[in-house]
Amino acid sequence: MTANNMKYGLIYNIVDFNADIVIKRRLIDLGFRKSSNLQLIKRSILKANFLVSVDGVVYAIRKELANKIIVKEK
Repeated sequence: MTANNMKYGLIYNIVDFNADIVIKRRLIDLGFRKSSNLQLIKRSILKANFLVSVDGVVYAIRKELANKIIVKEK
């Protein structure tokens, strides 16, 4: 399942990234690492943008990027 499909109130672990090396590197530099805790805080009305927490740090990401983050429920 991708971060695009996360539900409110649940905590997920990042399993992998379905992206090219440049995007993977950028995500890792921002703090998105495998086995990190990921939680959905807010989603825009059209599900185009997401506010997520990664190990306590809050990020705003676009739908396209969220679709590249593979997660599993903790």
